[in-house]
Amino acid sequence: MGSKAIALGLALCVGVVFFIGPGSVSGLDEGPSPARYSHPGLFFNAEAILELQNQASTTHESIWKPIQALADNRLDYVPQEITPVDESLDFFRNSGNVLMVLAFTCVITEQADYCDAAKRNLLTYMAWDQWDKSNARDLGLAHMLMGASLAYDWLYTRLTSEEQDIVRRSLATWAQRMYEASTLTNSFGWQNWWHKSYMQNHYWVNNSALGMTGLALLSDGPLAPQCVTPAGNTAVNIRAWQGSEYQIAGTLAVGETAQVIALFDGVDGYGWWHLADGGWIRSDVVHQTEACEASTLDPQLWIDQAQDRLAIGQIFLENIGDGSWHEGMNYQNYLLTMSLPFLINLRTLTGADILPHTYLRNYTYWRLYNYLPGTADPLLSYGNLEEDWGNSRASHSVLQFIANEYDDGYAAWTAEQIATTSGRDSNVFTAPWYVFEFFYYNPTVVPIAPTELPGTRQFPDLTAVIWRTGWEANDLVFGLKTGAYGGRYAFDTFTAQSDPWETPCSDTLCQLNVGHNHDDMNGFYLYQGGWLAPESVGYNLSATSFHNTLLIDGEGQYRPSADNSWRDPEAFAGSDGFLEATADSPNFNYLAADATRRYKTTDQLNDVTRYVVFIRPGYFVMIDHINADAPHQADWLAHFGTSVTIEDNWIRGESKNGQLLGISFASPLDFEVEISTDNYPYVSVHPVSPSEDVLFASVLYPTDSSGWDAKPTLTLVEETDEAVLLHLQLNDSSEQAIDILITTSDSEAPVKIGSLQFDGDVAVLVKGADGVLQKLFVYGGTSLVDNGETLIDGLNTEATFEAVYTNGTVDVSSNFQGAIRLYAPGVQKLTVNGESRSFSESGHFIGF
Repeated sequence: MGSKAIALGLALCVGVVFFIGPGSVSGLDEGPSPARYSHPGLFFNAEAILELQNQASTTHESIWKPIQALADNRLDYVPQEITPVDESLDFFRNSGNVLMVLAFTCVITEQADYCDAAKRNLLTYMAWDQWDKSNARDLGLAHMLMGASLAYDWLYTRLTSEEQDIVRRSLATWAQRMYEASTLTNSFGWQNWWHKSYMQNHYWVNNSALGMTGLALLSDGPLAPQCVTPAGNTAVNIRAWQGSEYQIAGTLAVGETAQVIALFDGVDGYGWWHLADGGWIRSDVVHQTEACEASTLDPQLWIDQAQDRLAIGQIFLENIGDGSWHEGMNYQNYLLTMSLPFLINLRTLTGADILPHTYLRNYTYWRLYNYLPGTADPLLSYGNLEEDWGNSRASHSVLQFIANEYDDGYAAWTAEQIATTSGRDSNVFTAPWYVFEFFYYNPTVVPIAPTELPGTRQFPDLTAVIWRTGWEANDLVFGLKTGAYGGRYAFDTFTAQSDPWETPCSDTLCQLNVGHNHDDMNGFYLYQGGWLAPESVGYNLSATSFHNTLLIDGEGQYRPSADNSWRDPEAFAGSDGFLEATADSPNFNYLAADATRRYKTTDQLNDVTRYVVFIRPGYFVMIDHINADAPHQADWLAHFGTSVTIEDNWIRGESKNGQLLGISFASPLDFEVEISTDNYPYVSVHPVSPSEDVLFASVLYPTDSSGWDAKPTLTLVEETDEAVLLHLQLNDSSEQAIDILITTSDSEAPVKIGSLQFDGDVAVLVKGADGVLQKLFVYGGTSLVDNGETLIDGLNTEATFEAVYTNGTVDVSSNFQGAIRLYAPGVQKLTVNGESRSFSESGHFIGF
């Protein structure tokens, strides 16, 4: 590194550590005391190294190879000795990440070139005065701490006692700075706004790195501060680097003291003290003094702080529960990837288990239902999700941990699919995460394909729904997201100013940071072998116009400002949306999503609700109902994969793989379509003039060129103040005629519309070309009448009901309770949820 460390040494405790490897990540009832373990102790101990080396050449080879390849690529890299200035966040982040890779490669290969490169990088960083951009105490510092802590622990026996002490003291100094950033307000230019921002990835990453450094140094014990003072009667110069030829950065006056980190040999032959506040003093003009007012550097203090902060975080995650994260999947992967190492090692070394187990178990389903065959991208690609991050590789390690921790075959399958699809790049943005995956991967967990899982799942905290026809390459996947800024639990507790927030946030400076959220309520996504209806995602694309939802009077949805509003519950209150209803059966899905409150700055607005019916396997009927006490201009937005055109009153969108999405409107009758582009081509559909009541009624038809001529026909049968009745005529070989009734307002009495009378939320009737009823779907009501004939009676309003009529058999799928009276002429056999049932007959009706 151009300078040689001079001994300062501290004695170390030696003992036993625990190996965290496949099948052995469970917690301890009572963790070992610092005196009972030594280095290496993070993720593995000395006795486990041979097993790791064997895994690298056998079961874990595909994970190991790109790690080694990155180390090969960085073997000749020599980091700059003088403190880097004006470097970016990624410079510091990647410096810490690559250090971890080099150190791990040294452990596995035990080859001198890798070990020398790892030591060279580690010792050089110890002399830097800057570990983050602009001297911040944020993500750059976190990655430097994480990488250096692991390198110190894994390389410990390869360092001389002098080098050990230099690294130990430098790490402790930087950890203390992160500790101060975690405990004090953002008033010192540290950019530590994150210190009580529980719902922000920075909070998790930075506190986890702090705790990891504490664990790395715990067996070494507290470090007493070291200070120097001028040896003579004159002030001494503080230099910018180790040499008298470097710029004078300040002076140390007679009688003043300065805390120092370590002593180095300078290029001029003198010893140079590295100051804790930055700068260098020649050792022969100062002497050490016991009059040192600096605090003892105590690793336990940092562990306790990180554990306390992430215990609060655990409360949030466990109450979120559904595995989602409001900032988007890339930030979620980042948060979990950087947090799990501390949480796992904390449990192993101390017995403290603050892992969010419920949340992690459900993360599997979150990632699985978002899985898009042939890609590593998620379906719900909301928020500041940058598609070129390659961040999905980070989810490998998260999923492999979950697979091993809970013997979760679905997690193992999902990780396998993502790895197969995305491959294993060997670069600074991907390979470092494979180091963690190496520790978590357990080849004995058998991947389980999700073929037996239902084709629908709700995510209540994000307030999102995903509908799938399967997990194969050409299966159809639909998603819709509504909800609240920050997610349901965080939003509700923040606006109520209740636990686990340290209230009031205006005083404590806690914040609901939604900087990565977008104004995208009621946005929908559609994918089939490629994007049919994507949304524009990424930084600076948060405006509503980039999403598949509605503009009103040319304006998007309400958004709290980034200043003190994030600490003000009133800024968020009344800006959330809701999934008013969902219903699922084998052949139908339904949702009603109310976004009215997200447009709260729009005057005299009463209702903005989106209704979607999925008629499986390939038709979506979507209604957007806007009601106000004054005229408004509403714009219906949809983005497309590669191109969009207008053809015979149909909107025709194309994807990269040649799949098509056709959209046709039955309402409004007079509308205009504008085609434009942002990140994707999109359409804006709006009535020709503003109105107090606007109804968008559309059919979305995913198909390909061979099916384009079989486009269905959607017509508006009737619209009332209470309901909408649509007729969908299929133009394929089935020639089915489908009536869709959706109620748009609460009514105690049954609504009468067209030939139907209904007291529920949604009803769908599918009839053949001969007019014979083939399928019936009902939700939210007790009875449905068609042309004076009762089709069903006796339902409870919470029940979803589907009946399929085939050749004298009726197959019912429902969660009803009680006695049902069902129109079923000539039926000879009844099944309910797959089981044969007896029934009574009365004319055209059966009872059961």
